[in-house]
Amino acid sequence: MLRRSSLAALALLISTAAQAAGPGSRAAGTFEHKADGYEQGVTVKAAGGGYIGDFSTATNRGCGGGVKMKGRAVGPSTIVFSKAEDGQVCRITARYAAGFRSVDLDEDGCTLWHGASCEFQGTLKRIGR
Repeated sequence: MLRRSSLAALALLISTAAQAAGPGSRAAGTFEHKADGYEQGVTVKAAGGGYIGDFSTATNRGCGGGVKMKGRAVGPSTIVFSKAEDGQVCRITARYAAGFRSVDLDEDGCTLWHGASCEFQGTLKRIGR
């Protein structure tokens, strides 16, 4: 039977292995989606063993917003970005497609940063490095 300290060490090892097996610099770049008056974008940069994501969203109906946050790899093609402010936590999971040509975003709790009619969610295509 494993002791608590052994379990903690195992969890750290698994977490470290997931980060080491992360997407690396392949995840860095600029991605966007524009359709039907709706625009979304993200620029991802590798920074200090993690990532910085700068997310934006807007519609021609008047909503919009943006947020810059830190992220960490949780798998070979997945980064989880998060930011806490005013008691609310925004999390955006970025899952990259094969070849890192596009990214699927899935958000949770980010209304504070974009309002009720917009979102940081959907498939964005790479437009630059």
